[in-house]
Amino acid sequence: MAKGEIERDTIFYIIVMFIVMYIGASIVMGFNPLAWGKSGQLSQYFEPGKVYITNVNKQGSIEDLVKVNCTNPGSAAYIVTLNNPKFFYKGREKAIDFIVLLDYRNLLFLGDTGTAENKIHCTLPEDGQEFECPQNIKITFTLDGVGTLSDKQIFHFTTWLAKPEVITDAGKNGQTLKDMLDSRAPYYLSSFDVAFSSMEAECKQTECENIDNKIACKDKNADGCYWRSPLVWFSECKACPSETDCNKYDRDACTQCPIAMPNCRISSVLSGWSCIAR
Repeated sequence: MAKGEIERDTIFYIIVMFIVMYIGASIVMGFNPLAWGKSGQLSQYFEPGKVYITNVNKQGSIEDLVKVNCTNPGSAAYIVTLNNPKFFYKGREKAIDFIVLLDYRNLLFLGDTGTAENKIHCTLPEDGQEFECPQNIKITFTLDGVGTLSDKQIFHFTTWLAKPEVITDAGKNGQTLKDMLDSRAPYYLSSFDVAFSSMEAECKQTECENIDNKIACKDKNADGCYWRSPLVWFSECKACPSETDCNKYDRDACTQCPIAMPNCRISSVLSGWSCIAR
């Protein structure tokens, strides 16, 4: 055997050994050696910041835009609403259409915008670099077959270019994010996460907010609703806090909520009022 052949065989042997060691280490550590390749492929298509929402809260989250309707009579489904997100898109096209999907418990739900095929249409102004999108849009997601919502929920919203094949796949029952990424990854634009630390509190808030008069709201005091009226012309039914600390209650909650009433009282001070322990 020639010297060159021996060197080639040695190099080949070393390469094979590195591959075997990599796969072995991956199995021991519980890492899928094929995942890196998939991740690299996805990074070619994922465009962080291309589609984004500008009206976020101080923490940079869109949590304030998301509402959950937990009191949908006659239905086993929950309604999640994304209220008036201000979408913007940066790119070179003259116009784009995209859809919004909600990834929840390994199922995808197509956002209903009330428009044709649920598309959101954005156009590029002549003197601008950012696409202008509808600013008063309301997107609803019907979560059917997800069981009971519990604490610490994560709602993962994803945006996709509204190509016919993408819309068709997105509307299929039982569709998952993995399935979409396997077949439609080039059309995946970006995503937004919303975390709820207490779905029970969110559901109670929705229930109370659906009551629009003082008498009906006070009838639900024992169930955790109270009538908040900081101003005569601005009143609403709100959910009671679950705190035992009286300082966590406003004036109306202090005198109406089931936890506060037996334990707290209003104390007048020079600077106004406060809810304190009895």
